[in-house]
Amino acid sequence: MFARFHKSYRQLAKRSYASSCTLSFPMKPGTPIPGLKIYKDKDAPVVLERSEYPAWVDTLTQPLPSLAQLRKLPLEEATDRDKRRFLKLTRRQKIRERNEAQ
Repeated sequence: MFARFHKSYRQLAKRSYASSCTLSFPMKPGTPIPGLKIYKDKDAPVVLERSEYPAWVDTLTQPLPSLAQLRKLPLEEATDRDKRRFLKLTRRQKIRERNEAQ
């Protein structure tokens, strides 16, 4: 089910995580966010400083692991999130295979 990540992938993952924490915001802090002015009496929300957002926001820029990468991951090293993604992708693949066979 899961095997080992290649060393190069682990290094790449560490580098991408470190770089995602230092990514610049595409909009400057204080800029109104277009399309979110939904209340008549209130101004549109504005972009905050990067440090004012929760830590999980930084993880949104990281690509999700592919099925091939998850198959190489040892079960002991897999997080619950990795396991759920593995099951989701294998189910999706089985559905596609069944649909192609029909």
